[in-house]
Amino acid sequence: MIDLLGRQKGTRGDPPISMPLPPLQVMLTISFFLLLLAGCGGQQRAQQADPRLTLFHVLSSRIIILDTQAEVDGTVQNTGKDRYPFDVTLSATFYNSAGNVIGQAQGTAEDVLPGMTRPFVLIGQVDSARYSRMIVTPVSLRERIHEKNLPSPPPVVP
Repeated sequence: MIDLLGRQKGTRGDPPISMPLPPLQVMLTISFFLLLLAGCGGQQRAQQADPRLTLFHVLSSRIIILDTQAEVDGTVQNTGKDRYPFDVTLSATFYNSAGNVIGQAQGTAEDVLPGMTRPFVLIGQVDSARYSRMIVTPVSLRERIHEKNLPSPPPVVP
């Protein structure tokens, strides 16, 4: 317990329990929070979507459900004009009739050249008793195969 003078009962002449923080500790605490805030801002820039994703369109998709396993078969088209192929990672999000997410699936369509339509297979999990609809979207692009006569894709400029 603390008495009216800010001393702990049973002690004689001890300083009050609450003491101001030393200046070094205050500066370190402020520096930590500034670094934390700066780090959060950098993450937002790193998560920007690749603008070339808009060139890839899902033309067809159908779902096959067995218990909680989901397989989505479909096709994606590259409407871009680049001369090299992309591997397109796609994601399917499954919804119930209320619009709540009840599962997801992911997969890749490989070597999709401009003007070309390629098949994909996505594998994931779904609550089959509540499934109502799905949305399939391209989520990332990557060029994995380095062939001799094909140029490398340019870097993404945010």
